[in-house]
Amino acid sequence: MRRTRVAGLFLCLMLPGAVVAEVVDSAADGFSTRHTVEITADADDVYRTLTRGVGDWWHPDHTFTGDSGNLRIEARGGGCFC
Repeated sequence: MRRTRVAGLFLCLMLPGAVVAEVVDSAADGFSTRHTVEITADADDVYRTLTRGVGDWWHPDHTFTGDSGNLRIEARGGGCFC
């Protein structure tokens, strides 16, 4: 069920016009961007999908260990994306 929700979430993100990105400032040593996504799903479901089971949606190539199942998000102020 979780993989279905994650797949649905990312399918929504891939729809034309669903994602907007802009450069909000730039300098010689870097830049900042702002990304806006409109998701038409229940907010609690989206929150749970993004904060639990990170390994279901984070690509393992973008981890130190090569295993995205090792990742977790502490869903609280000051929490860790570890």
